[in-house]
Amino acid sequence: MSKTIINSLPKGTILHGKTYDYEILKTLGQGAFGITYLAEVKLRGELGAVNATVYVAIKEFFMHEINGRDNTSVTSGNKEGVYDKYKKKFIGEAKNLSKLKHENIIKVIEAFEENNTVYYSMEFIDGGSLDECISKKGCLTVDEALKYASEMASALSFMHSQNMLHLDLKPSNVMLRNGIAVLIDFGLSKQFDEDGNPESSTTIGGGTPGYAPIEQANYHGSAKGGLPVTMDIYALGSTIFKMLLGHTPPPASDILNDGFPINELRAKGIDSKTEKLVIHSMAPLRKDRYQNVKAFQAELIKISNGIHYEETVIDVDVVNVDNHKSTKKKENDGVIPKQPEKQASKPSNNLWLKIALTLVVCTAIFYFLSDNNELSSPEEITTFVEQLPVIENNVQNLKFENSKGLSYSYSGEINSQKMPHGKGSGIYDNGKYVGSYSNGLRHGNGTFDTSDGENHYQGAFADDLYSNGTLALSNGMYFVGTFNNGQPYNGTWYNKDKSVNCTIKNGK
Repeated sequence: MSKTIINSLPKGTILHGKTYDYEILKTLGQGAFGITYLAEVKLRGELGAVNATVYVAIKEFFMHEINGRDNTSVTSGNKEGVYDKYKKKFIGEAKNLSKLKHENIIKVIEAFEENNTVYYSMEFIDGGSLDECISKKGCLTVDEALKYASEMASALSFMHSQNMLHLDLKPSNVMLRNGIAVLIDFGLSKQFDEDGNPESSTTIGGGTPGYAPIEQANYHGSAKGGLPVTMDIYALGSTIFKMLLGHTPPPASDILNDGFPINELRAKGIDSKTEKLVIHSMAPLRKDRYQNVKAFQAELIKISNGIHYEETVIDVDVVNVDNHKSTKKKENDGVIPKQPEKQASKPSNNLWLKIALTLVVCTAIFYFLSDNNELSSPEEITTFVEQLPVIENNVQNLKFENSKGLSYSYSGEINSQKMPHGKGSGIYDNGKYVGSYSNGLRHGNGTFDTSDGENHYQGAFADDLYSNGTLALSNGMYFVGTFNNGQPYNGTWYNKDKSVNCTIKNGK
């Protein structure tokens, strides 16, 4: 059942901005502090105005508990100055948003006053929200979730560099522009000073249960100084949680008291490093979270590239969803696997691993010598042993030719057919790739840098070709969108200063 929109502007209403006029086409939605419309831009000149066939979203400041409407003009009882206070705040937020020029943040065109209230116009994205995408699919794959998380993290990192927090990040506040995540709805966003204190006297807002950390509801400033970015990091972790599991995570207070529901991630087969990413981001105590987005992004890169690294020891309080008993344990990768029973009489796992590896190497050398029917030199034996598949079916610098006839030097995981499969890297004639492989082909998330340094691609591959991501050129221009046969197909070309150069539809 659709939500009833109260006192919205009628279709056909003309709003007069500072630069453009706008004709209201329909109402898109309503929240506690505003109504959002779809509008068409009208270009005006000295002799009149014409439609530009450009669609935008316009947000109107309208507090439905206080405001009414007389024709198109907004009326207000102004309960002890509440309306004026939040109207001023709305204007400030619109101005702050207009400064945020980033491909993963909604683009604000202009802010203006009319009808006794305030409006701002912004780009209209018709690709649906991330929340709608999750509802349609039930849940997302790890690769999909981490791709969107990377894009959201990039937007948050830029906001934080401008001393701004979003404070209401969640799947319904993320739109998908040609498959790229774009942050919207900055109704709770806040500008902070250099000491980490909100620039206005109002509280920052409690956020949305499941996505807001405990400290957000009562935050007025930091005695230690510094921007409290860990609040946005918590929401980012919660958003990954919903992408992977398909439902809203429990409130932060429940995680603090009952533990993190790790068994839900395990039931979905989520790998341990992604588990750690989510748990670390959603730690109830802010000191246990990633302390900045850069640290979060570094963890994402390690997961995407399949790098094996030493984990830090962190305390995790985990809840078993089957019996609702909370147990606190310490684990090297930030997750709680089943602990084996102590059996002093049995050799350790490391000892068995060493024995097994020794047997593999010895057996391989035996067959190598038998096949050649002659005693090989020590150098030949050493070379052969170095090329043997190692633990986890990894290989190093081996030559492969895939089904498309491309030859490359590969390091990484292989399948039972000895073909690149999983995480790895390949050196090709025209460049280097790092990311996911499937049966010898680049497939899944990865990066590719051409040998001449002219192109850098980051995003999804399909059947060895660019599929959905960002292609950056050495001159500073870059394309964001989808690809067909490896060529830009649907998306946008941006200039070096991040302004739009042109939009491509169906390859044109």
